[in-house]
Amino acid sequence: LLVSDSATLAAVGEFLDDERVMVEPLCAVALAALYTRPELFRQHGSVVVVVCGGSLCSLDDVVAWRRRAERGSAATSDDDEPGHGHGES
Repeated sequence: LLVSDSATLAAVGEFLDDERVMVEPLCAVALAALYTRPELFRQHGSVVVVVCGGSLCSLDDVVAWRRRAERGSAATSDDDEPGHGHGES
């Protein structure tokens, strides 16, 4: 199962909204699969997804990732990476 970069970035924000837990994009790949293709998982009843991360990103990062996801852009820039230009040193 493949998920797009934009779906993964959107999953970061969706999970933050749903569970109030911040994750980094790499950790959100499995979540993106669940959010974009839930029909693949319903047959299993209970599904466990281990999520981690979020300690290296800020709310500003999530906002930037959401904007990129809305644009459908997978291109990266230093300004959109955690720890770059968001008041962290």
